[in-house]
Amino acid sequence: MNDAALRHSQYVAKVLDLCREYEGTKEEGGQNRGPVVERMLASVGLKPGQPWCAAGVYFLCSLAADELDGDTTCPQTGGAARMFVHTKRDQNYFYYPEHIRQGLLVPEPGDVFVRTRMGHAEDVPTVRAGHSRKGHCGFVVGYKSSGTIITFEMNTNADGSREGNLARYRELDPALPELVAFFRPGLLLTE
Repeated sequence: MNDAALRHSQYVAKVLDLCREYEGTKEEGGQNRGPVVERMLASVGLKPGQPWCAAGVYFLCSLAADELDGDTTCPQTGGAARMFVHTKRDQNYFYYPEHIRQGLLVPEPGDVFVRTRMGHAEDVPTVRAGHSRKGHCGFVVGYKSSGTIITFEMNTNADGSREGNLARYRELDPALPELVAFFRPGLLLTE
């Protein structure tokens, strides 16, 4: 394993450790509020009360990078769909759910999925074209032989809402029509 691959492996391991550490984080004192939630929101420049799934993804990626004396390539934004728009603009590695469904690749732990709001599959082409819409995102943490993706999501609930109240593990069907894309945040070493 070369040095870059080793550093990426260490980065992904840190992200997954942080997912376990932050599992069960709940809102406190109102919708999209609480000490941990508000730290996540602040990490992307948002005030309390805003949706926090994307802020949480950036926050955990940033913490993992800090622990390895680096920076993350994860876009610093509080919008899930905007994360993909920035990923594509910055030419970071991304892939579409069609690649998974066609058997061309398997999502890797540490990858991030982005979807539109449930019931709004018509927004997928708009987001892929570079226009932001409301959405939801989370980390890929595993992949079942059945094809189901195991995820870690923030600001969700048992039904997979983008406006839930906690951080938890869930399952994601790669055939979900609202799936926009997946991207792979990386580690940039600072000097």
